[in-house]
Amino acid sequence: MPRSDMTMGQHMDGWLAEHRGEDTTKEGHEPKIRLHIKPHIGKLKVVEVTDERLDELYRLLEATPIEANGNKPLGPKSVRRIHNIISAALDWVTGPRKLLTVNPAHTANPPTERQIKAAQPDFPPLNDHETTD
Repeated sequence: MPRSDMTMGQHMDGWLAEHRGEDTTKEGHEPKIRLHIKPHIGKLKVVEVTDERLDELYRLLEATPIEANGNKPLGPKSVRRIHNIISAALDWVTGPRKLLTVNPAHTANPPTERQIKAAQPDFPPLNDHETTD
């Protein structure tokens, strides 16, 4: 049973260690947790995480330039991936006789599929003429 004083950082570490997905999936989750989740909400207790705090995190990631991202904010697709990681991790401690009764990520507002599709790609796709030798 997780402790009520457990921080999100501790929880994310434990969740990732127990993750049963492919090694490549875990390897993809680790930098997102280390660079984007733990610095912003890692010190919060799991029981203090609300959908409003998650919404604040998502807006922050969409607006704040990140050195590792060429001094650009994260795009909607990356923010949505971070949301999915948080949601899955919180599902681990949600339910009857668990730390949370409701997963706050389920009522948060990450970027939508429409916003993801509308975002300009960093590298526009090449047309047929541009791909010929």
